Amino acid sequence: MFATLLDLAKSVLAGNPELYGELQVRNRYARVVRSSLLEACRSLDVAFSAGDAKSVRAIFKEALAPWGSAKTKNAYKRMYERFEEGKT
Repeated sequence: MFATLLDLAKSVLAGNPELYGELQVRNRYARVVRSSLLEACRSLDVAFSAGDAKSVRAIFKEALAPWGSAKTKNAYKRMYERFEEGKT
């Protein structure tokens, strides 16, 4: 599963930086999404640095709220199935 995330990062870096830049600049939601991602990462860093693994549940819950439980469970299921099939 982590290999899939690493492959995603590699694919972004191997892509066209100008296109990626244009998408980020022209997408009116990109700044909000980047801010949300950075805030979630900061929250996780603070929790982990404080040795507070329990607060991760609350951070995940807040981060997943926009998609709802069913969509996130289905996404996880699809990703895990690809992993099991060796497609990742």
